[in-house]
Amino acid sequence: MSLLLAAWAGASMAAPLPLYRDQPFPVDAAAQDMLITGVNHAPQPVTLVLRLDAADSVNYRSRVNEERLLPPGPFSLRFPVGSLKRSNGQPFDLRRTQKLFLFTEPAGAIDADIALVPAPPRFTGGIALDAGPADQAPALGFERLAPDDPRLAGTRLVAIRRAGSERLLADGIVGIDRLTLPVPPGRWHLKLWLEDPGEWETLPRVLVRTISVNGEIADQRNAHLEDWISRRYLAPGARDSPALTSASEAFLARRGDPVEAFVTTAGEPVTVSFEAPAPVYLAGLTLVPATTEGLAARAQLDRQRAAAFDADWPVWSQTAPAIAWADPQLARGESRRLRLTLPPGRIPLAVEPPAAAEVQAWETRWTLDRVQAASQLLIPTARNLVPLGTLEGRIDGLPREITLWLTAKADAAPGRYSLRLRFADQATQVLPFDILPSQLGAAEPRVGLYLDDAPLQVWRAEAGEDHRDAQYQCDAEFLRRLGLITLAPPLDLRRPERIARLLAASSPPWLAYAGLKRTLAAEGIEGSLSRVRALDGYIAEGLQREIFWSFADEPSNPQHGVDDLAAAETLRGAYPDLRLAAHLNAPADRAFLPKLDMALVNQGFGLDRTTLRMTRAALARPKAHLWIYNADHPRLAAGVWRWLTGADGYLQWHGQMPTADPFDPTDGREADFTLLLPRQTACPALPGIDARLLDLAEAVQDSRWIATLAASDTPTAQHILADVRDHLGDRWGAARTTATPQFFESFRDQARQSLKP
Repeated sequence: MSLLLAAWAGASMAAPLPLYRDQPFPVDAAAQDMLITGVNHAPQPVTLVLRLDAADSVNYRSRVNEERLLPPGPFSLRFPVGSLKRSNGQPFDLRRTQKLFLFTEPAGAIDADIALVPAPPRFTGGIALDAGPADQAPALGFERLAPDDPRLAGTRLVAIRRAGSERLLADGIVGIDRLTLPVPPGRWHLKLWLEDPGEWETLPRVLVRTISVNGEIADQRNAHLEDWISRRYLAPGARDSPALTSASEAFLARRGDPVEAFVTTAGEPVTVSFEAPAPVYLAGLTLVPATTEGLAARAQLDRQRAAAFDADWPVWSQTAPAIAWADPQLARGESRRLRLTLPPGRIPLAVEPPAAAEVQAWETRWTLDRVQAASQLLIPTARNLVPLGTLEGRIDGLPREITLWLTAKADAAPGRYSLRLRFADQATQVLPFDILPSQLGAAEPRVGLYLDDAPLQVWRAEAGEDHRDAQYQCDAEFLRRLGLITLAPPLDLRRPERIARLLAASSPPWLAYAGLKRTLAAEGIEGSLSRVRALDGYIAEGLQREIFWSFADEPSNPQHGVDDLAAAETLRGAYPDLRLAAHLNAPADRAFLPKLDMALVNQGFGLDRTTLRMTRAALARPKAHLWIYNADHPRLAAGVWRWLTGADGYLQWHGQMPTADPFDPTDGREADFTLLLPRQTACPALPGIDARLLDLAEAVQDSRWIATLAASDTPTAQHILADVRDHLGDRWGAARTTATPQFFESFRDQARQSLKP
């Protein structure tokens, strides 16, 4: 079956989208894969949306909703038999499909066919098993190995599903003691994939494990946590990704924790034994004859697996223009981000500033990352910034880029100065800049990050080495140097003494994102009330009223927050000083505003100036706060838009919350949100960062310029502010489009010139 969806003919479409079909699949559809092929004719990525409804599909969660952001050019999307899921996670039977929709956003750019095709044949060169749930489609060419398979033995065999999309590693079985594989006599090659790819911030750590094949040890591991952190968790971030054109070469090639062994049998089965303190995870295996033909067949299966991964994670490459040094200007007291592209082969080591300035310097690390948080389209990016001189491996032939955060000291004499950039080959480059007579004033710091404990510091604490407070304090000091503050520390009601330390290291107000929700889930209302009251014995009087406890995201969604709201209000009734916060992501959440002491809103809720004025008016609680969080233009939202709307502050997710492997964007439901990159030591001289952290630092500088201009009584200063209001307008969507880097640069230049003595 094939359905022609659209034909591209200049700016017109042969068949307008969306496409709709009743009863599109035959009764034997469950035995086939769904294949969508076509061409994106647009010069930019386009979102393709597939929706499938059954008779019982009554809402978004009960139907199939598949979205793919497709790069320009040809594409092929294969959905293996049994792999389609409803949004609630339940399997979807193609035979029961009553409605099919296929459409694009924007419309009209794609030619596409949708067809049911035979599933690829199973591997015939030996045994290929994909361990996991029985109802989950196996990886292409593999056979499903479910927990009830008689070849498995273990005390408690449990199938695991993970969010990562690589089909072999995304599911597995834990608890296996022994695996028995009957084979004819001969010499065999066994390959096991044993890595649990993890979930959310956890990447499972396997430190002690022994694997034997027919009584012979094939792999024995007895590592310390620090060895694992250095060699497995952090090592990929110390160098460029191996490739920028293929997801399989960049990420899949280093995943899976493979173990290989040769074994000779005289007719007895191949028996694999697992010994470890914790249940062993098996993702899959191959067992092939140890012959040229057998190993070649296995290599072809590996290539098929890599090709499937590359199809699932396409790469869209664009050529970025080189950035030249432009002799920047700074006011006294001002900080600004500066970038410089270096030719291939130039390895920067350090930047030396004059006495009148301070500088923090990073080199970009090339890798692939998602275009959007939940998309599967990857792009080469130099957004990971590592301190100069620390990158251990670079892709040959690529230009390098350095990023500087340059600060002109407040008491610096106006004049012309230079930075000196030193290279590994002993060469130097002079980078001139000017400090102007104008003086940049201060602004109240109200921009910060959600700053939970780094996962590796949690693991160290579990092993008896607790550096969490030290890292928090060092992170807070580094953020302070960027003009940012720690507004959302990791407040855990079960550790009131630590709450006291964290509050002492920062200034109010504070958002407690997870503390109350976790305690309510674990201990209920009475236990949570006891914890809240006990906190009074550890912190100064009155500080409880400065902590805003988040109780829900999306409180209007029946799947989130309604019960938490009722429990939170019960707690506040028993303890009136308890202040409640909620993250509001949809217009329907407005009904909850009168009950909140702090509302945190983003573009899903609405960020138009009129919307935020109405939101402020609806916050009926005394001294209620209105904050913006996780906006889709952080620099605008945290700086100029906060001034235009009167919002009290801005928070960004997340300081350090990588998904599983912190340097693999493909292994979770979403991209890694880590503005402070994982590092070995709690307190380095300079941490590695995501370049988006400097967007927030730039927003703070924007706020300082606004405050400085507002304090000036000159007509020029007031005219500049009026121009900003007129240029951005009242609508967030329009402002987000017009707030370009050129807009901010022009605003700053005008401000500097207007304030010259």
